[in-house]
Amino acid sequence: MRAKISITRLVLSGMLGALLVWGANQTPERSTSSEPVVLRIGHVDTPDGYILISELPEVTATLRGRHRDLQRFLADNRAVVRLTDVRPDQVSYRLRADDLGIPDGLTVVSFHPEVIDLELDRRVQRDVPIHVFPRGALEPGYELVSIETTPGTVRVSGPERSLTALDRPAVVARNVDLTGLRASRTFVATLVSDLPRVTLLDQDPVNVRIEIQASEAEASVGADIDMEGAHASHIELVDRRVTLIVRGPEIAIERLRDERVYGLVRLTDEEASQPGLYAPEPHFPSLPRFVRVMETRPSQIRVRVRPRSDHDADGASNDAPPPSLEPTP
Repeated sequence: MRAKISITRLVLSGMLGALLVWGANQTPERSTSSEPVVLRIGHVDTPDGYILISELPEVTATLRGRHRDLQRFLADNRAVVRLTDVRPDQVSYRLRADDLGIPDGLTVVSFHPEVIDLELDRRVQRDVPIHVFPRGALEPGYELVSIETTPGTVRVSGPERSLTALDRPAVVARNVDLTGLRASRTFVATLVSDLPRVTLLDQDPVNVRIEIQASEAEASVGADIDMEGAHASHIELVDRRVTLIVRGPEIAIERLRDERVYGLVRLTDEEASQPGLYAPEPHFPSLPRFVRVMETRPSQIRVRVRPRSDHDADGASNDAPPPSLEPTP
């Protein structure tokens, strides 16, 4: 009887141990499950001298394995899909489970897409121009004159199709900011490729020269005219007020509106001694530097020289009319 009880206890103990082992295997860490995961295509084994130019899709795969292994993989997914042995004329690639880069312990149940479209182009090198697109705005009253880079081109590598057409800038210089700029300046700029799959073969910075100048404006201003230096009473200034069309830096032109503008004319000694009507060339010392006179209205400033009060030797009167002023071309 005692033997039977011992045997029964032994059987029950074995069954209990088996249940404990089975229960342990059913914990989340040891149970198996299936999970979907998104994988990226990170490497394409292209032939020498060729480059892939088509966009590659993501690959969605269903993986099966222990729950713990699956969770670890999902938290730190470093799998890279690799397309190997691609030919120059190949237009599609059929994926294999081995291409997905799944670690040991996990099984690939399914994946899609199964076929990847491919487009390849020859890889070439070209010297391309450097483009500059400055950011920011100049100080008010200034304008951009020119932008020049040194060197003017840089060597790149990329798809033949992109570097032959060049329908958009391939290389752009960054770090050029015009904000508040009031004088010309040279920037040291970093180059970046602005075309997909085009890489720079020269990473050296470039010098970008920005030339600016004060913005120009045109305006109409009045000017008083006077004779320069002392002059005799028989010399009469006919046109004492003229209108000037002036052009120059916008800031200087604005200031002219609140300032007195004047001009001076002068006769030569010979002209001052001969009665007549003259048109000496005026100058305008009150105009700021870089402001130019584009037009004078009237176009000539007239000065009349009258005969002196004493009579000539032949008795001619000083009321004789002066010679007419011939128009200047």
